[in-house]
Amino acid sequence: QASVRVTVPIAAGFLIPSGGVDPSQRAITLSTNAANGPIPATPVYSVQTVGALAGVAVSFSKPCPGQRAGVRAILSAAMPLAPGDTVDLAFQAFAASGPPISVAAFLAMANSPLRNATWDPAEAVLRLTVGRRVDAFAEIDTGLLPVSLLLPLGIAAPSVLASATAVAGNVCPVP
Repeated sequence: QASVRVTVPIAAGFLIPSGGVDPSQRAITLSTNAANGPIPATPVYSVQTVGALAGVAVSFSKPCPGQRAGVRAILSAAMPLAPGDTVDLAFQAFAASGPPISVAAFLAMANSPLRNATWDPAEAVLRLTVGRRVDAFAEIDTGLLPVSLLLPLGIAAPSVLASATAVAGNVCPVP
């Protein structure tokens, strides 16, 4: 039995599915029409997992440009999330202030699947840490968090980049 390693160069235009790659998938197959004997389409059993966020919505306590506001995030992942997994929301073109915060007690009172949410004003990043298993496509609602963001004034499309570090597959930053 021989091992086969297939490398597809970026120039080939291969795109990872937007829904990620589940480790239990059987859609990726390998076949050959080799002269020594063809091999019919055979499932590939070892594929690197790639996570995906199914949806992210961010709202503000006071949605007025130039005003300070708290943040609420509602999100779901296309894969299950395990305790210790993290989701980062990076607020691009927003001014952040105030001290770093950790709101573990707030989340515990809200019976959230999140163990903690930390705010780093220097980086304008909100990190959500999972405390208990969250099924794929289940909604996570942070509730209104007491971060201090200054909503941009005069910028047409400020963005929030979401990324995740997860056992079931990492998610690269996406708007």
